Amino acid sequence: TSAVALAVAVVAGALYALIAGAWLDTTNTVTGERFGELYDFQGVVPIGASAFAVAVGITCGVIIRRTVPAMVATLGIFIVVRVFTAVVLRPHFMPVKTLDIPLADGDPLGDAGAWVLSENVFDGDGVVQGTGGNFNINLRDLAGQCPDLNARAGGPMPTPEDVNQCLGELGYHTVYKYHPADRFWTFQLIETGLLLGLACVAITVAALALRPRTA
Repeated sequence: TSAVALAVAVVAGALYALIAGAWLDTTNTVTGERFGELYDFQGVVPIGASAFAVAVGITCGVIIRRTVPAMVATLGIFIVVRVFTAVVLRPHFMPVKTLDIPLADGDPLGDAGAWVLSENVFDGDGVVQGTGGNFNINLRDLAGQCPDLNARAGGPMPTPEDVNQCLGELGYHTVYKYHPADRFWTFQLIETGLLLGLACVAITVAALALRPRTA
């Protein structure tokens, strides 16, 4: 019975992955964010997640032997594992890459589909001045260090491009910690393997829990 339930879960997960993949291909093309909020709903992860959910449900049913508490326990365990995997484990499936560029060079990862873990702006002395591309500067102080901006004093406000160019010349730079887009399927396979492994562990626990009752 457990084997049948797991087989059905895998097939259902695979069908869902095919349907979701066909639908999300357009979304991914537009947004370029395969590592974004929809990561868990595409690729092969839904297959592993389905198998894991069913395996945990079987185990909780065998151990608790009461329908509602078993359902609550299954949902709780599933949510905890999925959140822990996404927040703690997934960012470290592979070594994080670092990209350090002058501030004036813009955002090279903006349209690359990369998973950006952090984005910090440093000044010429290596002191963090902002995160996520947001930081405060004093244009009056900055104009004293960049002649092009100083020439605009009393006139129109300098453009963002002029300010970024000045900051780049002063040594300001942006450091990105990220995973490139081409790691998507590697991450999917790692996470699916992890979920299938946990499903096997859950079924083993259920089998062991049944032994004393059938002896």
